Amino acid sequence: MNKYQAFALSKTEFAIYKGEDLRQDRIGRAKGNWGKINKTGIIDVKQDANYNILKYFLRFNENVKSVEYSGKKYEQITSGDSSHPYVLVPLDFNDKDTKMILNFGKVVDEVEVKINFIDADKSIYDEIQRKEKASDFEIKASIKIATGESLVNIYFQPCSADYGRTEVELYLANGKYSTPPSVMGKHDVWRPSLLSATPGQLLGKFKVDDGAMFKSITGLARGAYGVKISQYDDKGNLLFTSDYQYFHIH
Repeated sequence: MNKYQAFALSKTEFAIYKGEDLRQDRIGRAKGNWGKINKTGIIDVKQDANYNILKYFLRFNENVKSVEYSGKKYEQITSGDSSHPYVLVPLDFNDKDTKMILNFGKVVDEVEVKINFIDADKSIYDEIQRKEKASDFEIKASIKIATGESLVNIYFQPCSADYGRTEVELYLANGKYSTPPSVMGKHDVWRPSLLSATPGQLLGKFKVDDGAMFKSITGLARGAYGVKISQYDDKGNLLFTSDYQYFHIH
């Protein structure tokens, strides 16, 4: 690369979009900021966290007159969002052509740059989706707990149309309780409130009878407990497992 090519490259700016609508947020950069091509002639194109988004657009400023990429030539265009001409080049994570030729006009020789496709971490997005789906299921399940003397009743609803059955796990819990007031009336009765808890020993797993939308567990001693609710589809596949829900038997 000669000094003229290096200078032209140093003046070249680009932006990356998730779609051809250039009003969308740019990828990896604050709105209004443009990226610079590094001295090694590499443009990093980082995939959105949602790895299902495969098509992107690389927009060069008016310094670039045309671009040759993947067997096609892209010329300068203008649009309503900018008074300056620019070159817009489509990119596809399913077709990762890493070689691109930038043309700066008659004075400067064309320059080859490399496109570095950076794939999203699928496990991160899948975990986000799993949590969002589980949260939606838990809202639909509408779990409620009511206690009585030595018993707890757990009420719920099907979390989806694929609902098949429910299973309840009961745990001993290590509870943190409220402290008694420093002054009490002669006839006042104080009962501690469960402020928080952490799960302890698993006491049992209880399958709910077909068609029932509650489970009653009896014979509980005084103390703190926790339950987790799991719902399965009609083929036995897990739909979701709730967070721990704690309660106290007085």
